[in-house]
Amino acid sequence: MPGTTMMTSRSIERTVTFKNDFKLRGYKKTLPAGVYQTETEEVLLEGSITPAYRRYQTTVHLPPERPGTEEYLTLSPGEFDAAILRDQARVQAQIQVGEARIAMACEQQSRRKTRNEADQLAIKAGEDEGMLWMTETPDRPHPFGFEEFTSKVTPEAD
Repeated sequence: MPGTTMMTSRSIERTVTFKNDFKLRGYKKTLPAGVYQTETEEVLLEGSITPAYRRYQTTVHLPPERPGTEEYLTLSPGEFDAAILRDQARVQAQIQVGEARIAMACEQQSRRKTRNEADQLAIKAGEDEGMLWMTETPDRPHPFGFEEFTSKVTPEAD
């Protein structure tokens, strides 16, 4: 159409949060977990009936090493997407490990409770059958009257 100009490229900005430290190809240092601003450049694909774009490059705004400085890293969008996926996989693995630890702790607590209940039932059954027992509960006296068997030392009179 006359007088219409078609945009041949566009830029998409987004904020990405990494939950873990990560590495990017082309950058020698490990980057800290945190929030990163990115800008992805896309170019229009020629010959398409409807407008279609191909991602061309992604620029990541890196945390400054010194106050007042800015540092950027430009890489392929696929490499940046791979870093995001690695971070998400690590987060998912951490969640699964945490859930497994919780499940193990619940299982151990359940076993302790079951053992305690079994012990209490055995004691009760023993009491019902006239078996001897000992308790650590201070409000129940010992059935053997242990205090009667303690020896007392009395001073000798001259």
